[in-house]
Amino acid sequence: MVIKISDESFKKYLISFFLLVFSIVSLYNLKLFPTVLYDEPMYANTAYSFSNNFKFFNYLTGYSGQEFFLYPGVVGPLLKFIPSTLYGFRKINILFGLVSVFLFSNLCIKTLKSRIVIVGTVASFVFSNIVFIAHRIVRPESLALMFCLFALFFATTYVGLLRHKHVFLLGLSLSLFSLIHPICIIFYLSFMVGWMFLLFKNRILARSLVPFILGHLPSALLVILYFRFWSIYAPVEWVGAVFGNDRIPGISVLNGFFTNIAWIYEGYMMGAKRALLVGIECVVIGWGICQLRRNQFAFFLSLITLLYFSILLLVFQPLLRPYYTLLIPAVILLMGLFVDSLRIKFPRIVFLLFIYAGYSLSGNAFLLWMNRGNEDYSKLKKNLVSVLPPYDHLFVDRHYFWFWFKDEAQYGTDLPSKDNVPNGTSLYILNDNSEFNSMASNLGGVSRIPIPESNFKKGNSTGEYSLIETINSKSYGKFEVWRIIK
Repeated sequence: MVIKISDESFKKYLISFFLLVFSIVSLYNLKLFPTVLYDEPMYANTAYSFSNNFKFFNYLTGYSGQEFFLYPGVVGPLLKFIPSTLYGFRKINILFGLVSVFLFSNLCIKTLKSRIVIVGTVASFVFSNIVFIAHRIVRPESLALMFCLFALFFATTYVGLLRHKHVFLLGLSLSLFSLIHPICIIFYLSFMVGWMFLLFKNRILARSLVPFILGHLPSALLVILYFRFWSIYAPVEWVGAVFGNDRIPGISVLNGFFTNIAWIYEGYMMGAKRALLVGIECVVIGWGICQLRRNQFAFFLSLITLLYFSILLLVFQPLLRPYYTLLIPAVILLMGLFVDSLRIKFPRIVFLLFIYAGYSLSGNAFLLWMNRGNEDYSKLKKNLVSVLPPYDHLFVDRHYFWFWFKDEAQYGTDLPSKDNVPNGTSLYILNDNSEFNSMASNLGGVSRIPIPESNFKKGNSTGEYSLIETINSKSYGKFEVWRIIK
């Protein structure tokens, strides 16, 4: 007896199942893996500042949401309902991921014919290592992925009846998307080239421009509010801050290009570990670029993928792994379109589930198993706080531990001199991060930026400090608590 499931029931069961699976996969050992990363306290600090003071200001280091503000602008208000802990910030990213899974599932239902291919394609997205990592760290790629999927969903209207409300929503999605991170500007430009080309080819470009431009108006209003009330920069200073970013190689484009080629092998392919998956992705991108007459949506996806990736190679140095996040929806959807187009009787789901989705899932499971012994960041804080004597001022040498003390401490590797320390009891928390930094692994698609050693050891020779307590941590190295005598 064959049980027939209606299209509406299939859609409901599919989305509900993968939302549940994504939640389980994302929340499992979220407190343990990965250990806190370089950018996480900085983006969290900016969101926390906006939540309390309505200013996009980060006093730690780096850029991290002060210039491209939508990520901390969305996360900040949510902190009124979710604790501003490392775990709380990461759970907010998982909320963005749930929206992304919902959108991607609907996009697959809208563009693919075979139900079994739809299931395999959504599974490939949910289990993708890059998606898995993007929603476990406090960085803006999770929100960028969500708006990218909004844009792709509304862009599919060109294959059928072009509705002005969809074009307006496309303009709104893309314009908000461009306020998240510099890589979103590159994807925006790539997206526009592909979309405009298809509108021109189908002779519907002229009637699409007005609603598309109108969709940018809410974002333009946000930018005005940003410079008027929320920014620490004047417009001219903002331009200097953005283009002064040392990740942009300037005129050394050729040198940056070859450097990034090496980074692809280490960062995206993770050595040879993802070579098979990258090979599959290259095949489907090549197939899609040949589909201009047969499948315009596949051509569109391949075109924006190639444009985005090519510009990244030339503009950003080094090409960090989070920057690949925006490639994933288009590439995996291309896989679904490719398999859906096959005319052979071979069980097509094997291609997706057991090669791509299955390989990705096993890789994620291996990462979780390898990091099962990591220490809980919040429990480590409790252990440290329990040995701290009463104090008036607190200095912490590593910004990694901002989540513990937030505005109650001052952060930086420079030792506060005795003359600059306020009156009262001051404590200095020194972290020997040699073990902590050595835990970086490209297996997880995350890396740590080396931090200079603290100059505390030099200052201690003056005899102005006394050691109070030492705590050893497997995951975060050794902590020393010193009292500054004044």
